[in-house]
Amino acid sequence: MDPQRFKAVLITATLFGLGIGLMVFGWKTVRADGLLDRNSAAIEGRVVDSSVYKGSRGGEWPSLVVEYSPPEHEPITRKFPVGQSIYQAALETRTATVHYWPDDPRISRVDRFETLPYQLAIGLGGMILFAGLLCLFHFRKGPSKS
Repeated sequence: MDPQRFKAVLITATLFGLGIGLMVFGWKTVRADGLLDRNSAAIEGRVVDSSVYKGSRGGEWPSLVVEYSPPEHEPITRKFPVGQSIYQAALETRTATVHYWPDDPRISRVDRFETLPYQLAIGLGGMILFAGLLCLFHFRKGPSKS
């Protein structure tokens, strides 16, 4: 494979992978929030672990690992991103309220975040995917002959 063709394949594959990845990440979060907003049950869960990711620019993102047992279901243990106030309260009580979708209790959350960033991820992923399609079309067409 000549170097130009290799670059074309590498660029197109990278754009496709990044675009699809962003779209899937955003869609899963937006879909789960929509399901939980329409119909959810709440249960107290036991906090089994906690952590705070510290960003390079001083930001902090706390998370909790919570075990909860929905009725007629095996216990579920999941890691949830949470806000600072919920994080502090959960550390004191060692419990957290988990909101889950009754039809599939693995779809759950402890804290509701704004969905706009995830919607933007879907849009950005779509634009990157479109750029990959344009590159694919351009590279498939081949070099223009003068």
